[in-house]
Amino acid sequence: PPMTKTQYDVDTFQVFLRNNRNLKQRYFTQPEIDVFNTALLQNGINTFAIHAPYIMNLCRDDITSFERNVKIIREDLELLNHFAGNKIYVLHPGSTLDKDTISALGCIKHHLEQVSDVIGNVTIALETMSGAGTQVLQNPLEIEMLMCLCYDIPNISLCYDTCHVFASGNDIVETFERLKSYVSIIHLNGSKGIYSSK
Repeated sequence: PPMTKTQYDVDTFQVFLRNNRNLKQRYFTQPEIDVFNTALLQNGINTFAIHAPYIMNLCRDDITSFERNVKIIREDLELLNHFAGNKIYVLHPGSTLDKDTISALGCIKHHLEQVSDVIGNVTIALETMSGAGTQVLQNPLEIEMLMCLCYDIPNISLCYDTCHVFASGNDIVETFERLKSYVSIIHLNGSKGIYSSK
């Protein structure tokens, strides 16, 4: 039988719309979307999250990567606007690679500008990261800088991942207090690595 909110005391969930490692996505028919929307309403679920593929790097601005990323995000947002409820679209921001942080944050903003016309009633949540390699959004200052850069783009927020904040070497509670005005979703995760292990 289908899961119900009563059975599991669940009022939200997160899924992938496409393969998280190779970007493939099946076509969703309108009848399938209608069944999904009915199930949401019948189970009292008002908010759910969709995680974008892990392999996109929004800090890259080479034409191939940029156009591919924008195409995927646009497709996902357009589809999500057919779903009922409050939708949160979680995005990993990516890594600077050979860029400086300011340029990388500007590249993220440029991606978001290119999809702003199809955001609709979806909230985009950029995820805090652990700081592995050259990942951005690993500390409060970078997050605040990006949020300021994106002030004029609708529905941009933060996904607060407790594992990533801990692994990046930031105090979970203090950092949350500093950033909570931006947060739309929390990933409440433990960490395999020790504090500040990146």
